[in-house]
Amino acid sequence: MEEKILRFVNNLNNSWFRENCENIEEYFDNNAVLTLPDLSKNISGVEPIAASYRDFVSQAEVLSLNTGAHSLYRDRDRFIFIYDYDISYKMNGKKYDEKGRETLYIKNGIKGLKIFWRCINYF
Repeated sequence: MEEKILRFVNNLNNSWFRENCENIEEYFDNNAVLTLPDLSKNISGVEPIAASYRDFVSQAEVLSLNTGAHSLYRDRDRFIFIYDYDISYKMNGKKYDEKGRETLYIKNGIKGLKIFWRCINYF
């Protein structure tokens, strides 16, 4: 199952990084929640989450995205997948190099794997 989760997360990242958010909605549960890095706000629902991805890629030129170490925890049909990443991008004429950790709560249901909760933390 770990390979299936890795493939799912890689496909998610490729969806926004390489494919300009085509089909990004298919990775999220209808009631999914995205918690912003500073924990100041939650974005709820698949459409607002998809819009947040589209807003980012419309404003930023992503130069690279690399994923690193990861951990997977399983409880029946639910998974917590945590992985490190680094991303370089340009926005508003400024270059950003960020390192962080993403936590995904993933459910395996009738419609396959779906993200129910996502949180990003910067280092």
